[in-house]
Amino acid sequence: MMEYQVKIHGTSQIEVKVSYPLINKEKYSHFRMTAVFFIPEQLGVHERAFPRERLLSDLSVYTRFTTPRISLSELLSKDCESSPLTRLNHLWSKPQKSKSWRTRVIYELKTLVNIVLSETGSLIEASEYVEPEVTDAIIDAVSKLISAMHKNKKPFPGKIKQPLIWTLEDLGKDGPPSKKLNKRFESSLNRILHTRKKYGWDIPVDPHDFMAERMVYRSHKLKKWAQESLFLSVYNSRAAASVAQFLLGLAAAVAMAFAVTATILSMKWFPQGSMYWALIAVIAYSLKDRIKENLRSIFLGISPFLVADRLHRLVDPRTDRRCGKIRESVSFSEMKKLNEDIKHFRRAGKDKLSLGLLHEKILKYKKDYIIHTVPLFENHTRLSGITDIVRLDMSNWVQKMDDSIEYLSCRIGDEYGEMKTNRVYHVNMVLKLERPESKYPDIMQRYRIIMARKGILRIEEVNIR
Repeated sequence: MMEYQVKIHGTSQIEVKVSYPLINKEKYSHFRMTAVFFIPEQLGVHERAFPRERLLSDLSVYTRFTTPRISLSELLSKDCESSPLTRLNHLWSKPQKSKSWRTRVIYELKTLVNIVLSETGSLIEASEYVEPEVTDAIIDAVSKLISAMHKNKKPFPGKIKQPLIWTLEDLGKDGPPSKKLNKRFESSLNRILHTRKKYGWDIPVDPHDFMAERMVYRSHKLKKWAQESLFLSVYNSRAAASVAQFLLGLAAAVAMAFAVTATILSMKWFPQGSMYWALIAVIAYSLKDRIKENLRSIFLGISPFLVADRLHRLVDPRTDRRCGKIRESVSFSEMKKLNEDIKHFRRAGKDKLSLGLLHEKILKYKKDYIIHTVPLFENHTRLSGITDIVRLDMSNWVQKMDDSIEYLSCRIGDEYGEMKTNRVYHVNMVLKLERPESKYPDIMQRYRIIMARKGILRIEEVNIR
């Protein structure tokens, strides 16, 4: 089942993260995400101010493997063949100097960090108890790998030691214990602090010291280092882009040919400079753009993966082989051109004021994924799915907003006073996730993005059922 999350990234970006499940038996998987934004007209977000190139520059796309679902207790189990610790112990028994052996070790170390961070994060979000003994045991297991490396008679590659130290640092980057924590947590965190001191890593003591700042900065760099093993390489598809440019150029050429032909014929039939000649020329050139857009829509329907605003090919960084492709399109639309299900989600719950007086601009973003499943499962036995991350920078949408603070009269007890409140704007987004050509039902959800001059304040789910 597809899982998704919509949240604020920074102060002015909206992030949509979707996890698409992959099935080993399927030759390929096709996923589609559609996000339709309903924008208040007074914000000035329209075709002239935001051409297609500008919209694409505000969109950032990331594709990675979904973190393997292995619990913390399974990580420590010797019977769990998919555990990175189990695989590392197998690799440790036969150290080699080859580049492939070193690459496998570093890959498993990064996977270990990603699984631990993902599982502990999920437990904390669910307000569940994280056993400190489990995390201590994982750190001890990595420490033993370091000890075994020094004691082993066979020499280990020199480039392995530093990734091991980074792994240990990434797993033990918690801060000092709080007074509110019980003795078990205090003991666990003291051990982490001792490990940090042993290897010379930063230990924040004074809240006014820059050491805490450096520690946070380094922890994010370590996280990025570990996540390198998850992200797929995304390259612009040159061949498909060339075909797309040819088809789009052909559409423009046909439209221009129509306008020029109409102008030449008008000169043959009517004197140049006459009213009829001018009228035909105006009509011909006004129809030119309409013909170009209609031909573009026709080409898009005939060859949807060649005609797009942005085309990418996905490459598995582990094998350096192509494993899929992405097609993106973004454009302003009209309510009458939207699918009925999207219209229904937008209209549901609107009051008479919103229906009758407020006008909206409609921005539609569509993204198609084709994933070649078989080669991915051949090279990634722990693979469960692909996670897609899309971020839209909305900082340019606030330029025409009024001041973000307004003052209202209020009564507090027996006295009257003045209170500050936010001057906000509502941008509605309808999100649709689907698997074309399959029996799986579509997933749809509407969100209300609350914005002010200073950025995005919050995102609310709108329940229309």
